[in-house]
Amino acid sequence: MFELGVLRSEARNKAGLRWRGALGVLLFVGATLVGALPPSVLNAGCTPIVNRNFGAGVGVAVESPPGSGVLRLFQKNLVPTPSPFVSITNTINTAFLTNSTSFVSAPLNPQPGQGSGGVWARTIAGYTDTTSQSTTVVVPKVLPPVFQVGSVATGTDLCDQTNHQEYAGVQVGADIAKLNIGNSGLSLHFGATAGYLGATLKDTTREGVFNGFLYSPAGDLESRFDVPFIGLYSTITQGNFFADVQVRWDFYQSTSSSKQDFISGLENEARGFSVTGNVGYRIPLSSKWFLEPSIGGSWARVSVDPLKYVDNGPFFSGHILRLDDIDSILGRASLRIGASITEGIYTWQPFVSASVIHEFADSMTSRFTIVSPKNDFVDGIQFDTTTERFGTYGQFGLGTAVVVGDTGWLGYGRADVKVGENIQGVGFNVGLRYQW
Repeated sequence: MFELGVLRSEARNKAGLRWRGALGVLLFVGATLVGALPPSVLNAGCTPIVNRNFGAGVGVAVESPPGSGVLRLFQKNLVPTPSPFVSITNTINTAFLTNSTSFVSAPLNPQPGQGSGGVWARTIAGYTDTTSQSTTVVVPKVLPPVFQVGSVATGTDLCDQTNHQEYAGVQVGADIAKLNIGNSGLSLHFGATAGYLGATLKDTTREGVFNGFLYSPAGDLESRFDVPFIGLYSTITQGNFFADVQVRWDFYQSTSSSKQDFISGLENEARGFSVTGNVGYRIPLSSKWFLEPSIGGSWARVSVDPLKYVDNGPFFSGHILRLDDIDSILGRASLRIGASITEGIYTWQPFVSASVIHEFADSMTSRFTIVSPKNDFVDGIQFDTTTERFGTYGQFGLGTAVVVGDTGWLGYGRADVKVGENIQGVGFNVGLRYQW
């Protein structure tokens, strides 16, 4: 997802040379990349404030430090960040991080070597609010002498961005199994799955004001992700022990729009691959109650196509945005407590759960380059950005599973709340299975 806009500015540099700069601004999935500005604007440490938004906007010339006679430009944003893409990657990986044994099961008391199988479907929905921070460094570039002898475009900028994401998806699967292998109680399932996740993401960063000047208009970027996927999975159970693994191929398609940044329907694609695993053990506490500790994790890598784009604003400068592969390494530790209650042919298993999830992957990096062969001032200037991850957060769940006698039908439903310094949200997960 990409956005574009225009920055207009007027300021006076230290040498007293008046200049006017106007160039395109590129957003990637909700993040703005602002092009080169003169040294008097971009010198590291010049700005006494921290930019707090990620869209394009009009610059404001401010005397800084006060009384110095030097004007600095305070504009909406100077840095790129792929934080919305990080957000959607986290969503799809955690949404399907649920144990495969939540929707894969087998008939009770199987005969040695008995064959089995089943089909199932589940749907997910929810929202997340995320906060991310990124730091951009302008790769030094010597400017043409006409602007300032020996001048170099450099600078560093620190920015925060908030996003609101709403998502919904469906997953289906089918598997075959060999039960009670060698009369050992060991059962093995193998299956295939496919599904789709759709999400909308909106930049909710608030406007910023410094000494009465608006330096950061509120973001208005709206992005849409469509992520079909396919995968394979396997589970193993023996007594109260269970383990599962799933591999998945994701195909990201995105579209972004922003009125203030002159963008409508800007598209991009990416591809992802992930491996998810879980292991746990159910500890009986009494005839009805049980305690179930489990751990799990996922590794994912998303490769985003580079974007080569011409500004559709009034200045028509070119841009190239390249992101390093987005790696995610999520770890989870959970504790679930529940009970088994039988009423007629129905067996209910209400439960509550608590999890700690941590992102172990390093910060993301991206590079944005301006391509403007007819303007030596901005042509070839590059911005290198590092975007932090969400860190550690908690997830608390409430739900139930139900088995309908020996009909082969069973299902489950659960609701989860995410709570962390950089992420909050609510998710719902409902599944239904028929087995034989």
